[in-house]
Amino acid sequence: MSPRSMFFCTLLGVLAAGAPLPYLLQHRATAAAAAREEREEISVPVSIFFDGHPRRMCLRHGGQLLAEMPPDEPAPWLPVLSLPASGAAEIELEAEWAESGWHGVSLRAEAPGRPTRTASDWQPGTQLHTLLRLSW
Repeated sequence: MSPRSMFFCTLLGVLAAGAPLPYLLQHRATAAAAAREEREEISVPVSIFFDGHPRRMCLRHGGQLLAEMPPDEPAPWLPVLSLPASGAAEIELEAEWAESGWHGVSLRAEAPGRPTRTASDWQPGTQLHTLLRLSW
């Protein structure tokens, strides 16, 4: 094989190997931007409605305590939570009542510039432990 044909074969191989490179680099940059946006958080005013008078109520997100209801707080409880700016947030709600029976909790999140989201749950007994999912 002549040196000229070897050069063109090598050049063709390098071009073929490098052709998907711009796509791969662009995909990585897009994924990094999405991950950064996912980590951004916003303050979300939340209204929590409940029946009866719970002795204790707390909200967690990702294992981290977001808010704990002060004693003798009337309904609705109005904490402001720090939640992810996009995607979905799974809020773990724990509540405890002195009296048994069916107890319910409704959560309404009003994030600025996003649609209002609501989630509710009812459970029998003196304790309520549930996972409420909100997506923007």
